[in-house]
Amino acid sequence: MGRSMRIGVSLSCILGMLAFLALPAAATTMVRYSLKELTLNADAIVVGKFKTVRSVWDEEKGKIYTYLTVDVSETLKGEGRKSLTIRQLGGTVGKLVMKVTGTPTLAPEEEAVLFLHKTQAGEHLIYGLSQGVFRVVADPGGGAKRVRAINSSVDLLDPKTKKIVAAGGEGGADELSLDGFLQRVRQYLGEGGK
Repeated sequence: MGRSMRIGVSLSCILGMLAFLALPAAATTMVRYSLKELTLNADAIVVGKFKTVRSVWDEEKGKIYTYLTVDVSETLKGEGRKSLTIRQLGGTVGKLVMKVTGTPTLAPEEEAVLFLHKTQAGEHLIYGLSQGVFRVVADPGGGAKRVRAINSSVDLLDPKTKKIVAAGGEGGADELSLDGFLQRVRQYLGEGGK
């Protein structure tokens, strides 16, 4: 093979690699739910604090599931309970880790507003993955508690505009005081909740 032929092949390889690197990175995309959609479509909406977070290996299914026990302080929709358990796919058991894109990472003693789906088997799942969890946080200025949407690694697609949007819902739902957020949820429930 002549020198000009080798240069041509090398140049072709370099251009091919550059074209490959210029491709956009693949990402998980979900349809974004507005706060109203979360409110109306969830089977249950509760405010609570996580007491235990426990991951287990399901031998039959070959998967890790995490079970989160929540002490409920307020029920806005669904059965009024003092405690409930949420199941989500993924977690860590020993050195084995199973990550599910879009699933929130939650810890004991965290407080949150939770939008839940109840399966036919009676298990509670978080509705819309991380979209269905709004952390309750202290106001840095010492004011009322506030809610914060969980920012996950999932791109959210606005079904109306067909554009990728930030997490948190419409109208700054993740920038409200806890009381203002719950008032908005109650308003949506009054307009068409179950």
